[in-house]
Amino acid sequence: MAMRVIRSIFRVIDSISNYLTMGGRWLVPALVLIIFFEVIMRWGFRMPTIWVFEMAPMMGVAIIVLGWSNVQRLNRHIRVDIFYHRYSPRAKAITDAILTTLLFFPLFIAISYETGLWAWSAFTAGEIMLETPWRPLSFPIKTIYFLGASWLVIQAIVTCTRDWYFIFRGKQLD
Repeated sequence: MAMRVIRSIFRVIDSISNYLTMGGRWLVPALVLIIFFEVIMRWGFRMPTIWVFEMAPMMGVAIIVLGWSNVQRLNRHIRVDIFYHRYSPRAKAITDAILTTLLFFPLFIAISYETGLWAWSAFTAGEIMLETPWRPLSFPIKTIYFLGASWLVIQAIVTCTRDWYFIFRGKQLD
């Protein structure tokens, strides 16, 4: 019974990671359109915009950050793969579980915490970005950073739990 509940929770977390990535995917055509719009306005009408300079990097960041957890779910993060590809599935799980527990969690829990403080501070202070005269509020993109980092940690908990389960039980937890 408990394992069925855990599997259900893990499937929900996996689904949310997938939906976050799908949301980021929809930003790609929007990013292309605003850059195309800027090029037309700048070179065709000699009327450059003031907002694309800030909006394009914010959308690019959102695309990347919203995909972090799904990359974790699919185990597609970049590794230095000198020996890893030769490992057995159990040795891979041991390596992943130990390194995730000792290195990943401390770092990304700290990053999640700090980005949460960063986003909250930007929201409560009404912080604006000063790179252009447009001066948009900074809390939306900082909140996306926080969401991406936090959901990455949640997805990593699921992935690491699956690795530990495989190490001790010898079968996948799906």
